[in-house]
Amino acid sequence: LLLAIRFFATFAATPPTTWSQFVVMQSVTLIMLLAGPALLMTFLLTRGPRETLSLRRPTMLSVPLAVLLALAMHPAAMWVATGIQYLYPIDERMAGQLQQIQSLIASAPSKWFVLAVLALMPAVCEELAFRGFILSGFRHMGSRWRAIVISSLFFGLTHGILQQSISATLVGMVLAYIVVQTGSLWTSVAFHFVYNSLGLAAFFLA
Repeated sequence: LLLAIRFFATFAATPPTTWSQFVVMQSVTLIMLLAGPALLMTFLLTRGPRETLSLRRPTMLSVPLAVLLALAMHPAAMWVATGIQYLYPIDERMAGQLQQIQSLIASAPSKWFVLAVLALMPAVCEELAFRGFILSGFRHMGSRWRAIVISSLFFGLTHGILQQSISATLVGMVLAYIVVQTGSLWTSVAFHFVYNSLGLAAFFLA
């Protein structure tokens, strides 16, 4: 259902031409089309929303360790992403769209605003949907590794572009494993936020 909503919304939406339009599109996509339906289904279809979403208090060291793991993994993940783009080059039309989005990001009035829209918001909304509702549902099938792989594949598919989908699937497996091991969604939110922030930092430094 989430994938179908995302798919048809992509065709209905018009490409943003200003930073404000991009913020609106990002907010609608993440909050109303991803986290919103996941939260709605959680409260309608489950008996314990907090347990389903893994909103347990993390242990003292789990969040700092998740942050350190994001810092340690990001360079290797960027190297893998570069290799994926080498094997599967992005076509000119898609490259032009990505350049337009990068121009919109560069035109943002504040880098803190960019951090909130492209690092914090995805970290919270995507984790609630994929490592909260979806991962929890697949774990009822009995195999945690099957749940980790399938939920990560769904996470990758929502990124649209093949190259991003492959990278997102791999990162999604790490995020899902973190939640399974720690029992808390907050650890994956911390990892996701730091991971996205490092990508933005590299973009602005470049």
